[in-house]
Amino acid sequence: MRWWLVLLFVLGCSRREEAAPTPGSAQMRVISLTPSATEVLAALGAINLIVGVDDYSTFPPEVKALPKVGSFLSPNLETIVSLKPTLVVVDDVHGPAAGAMRDAGLVIVECPIHALPDVKKALETIGSRIGRTAEATRAIAEIEAALETARAKRPAKRPRVLAILDREAGGL
Repeated sequence: MRWWLVLLFVLGCSRREEAAPTPGSAQMRVISLTPSATEVLAALGAINLIVGVDDYSTFPPEVKALPKVGSFLSPNLETIVSLKPTLVVVDDVHGPAAGAMRDAGLVIVECPIHALPDVKKALETIGSRIGRTAEATRAIAEIEAALETARAKRPAKRPRVLAILDREAGGL
């Protein structure tokens, strides 16, 4: 009996956490710190969830009207916190800034996008975090289909190419 009382006391005194918004709900508030992440969010049909973008995000055109949260390499932490995001999408170059955002209580997802496989991974990661897994699967399938079409059009024999740079007169 004593253990039950102790357990009830501990549970009653514990800090109550606010429930995180359900992924994909209207309560989701996303900030993107890279143009590539902004385009991934657009591909997922999540423009309506974005509340702030980096200074260089210009596509799709709708994001030009969104609040700017600083440059790619120096995001403005005060602006980011003031927008009350439920998720901030960062790149691997945002290490110190991402740490400061975590310290400020923000939820961070790191999605470095430097090559095509990174795009697919970002679609999966961000899609699952915002409740758009079906859209992510569809976008990845479209990428795969476009790649397959390009492979089918590739000539059987690749052309031979010679590139000459900074040639001196009379030499090759």
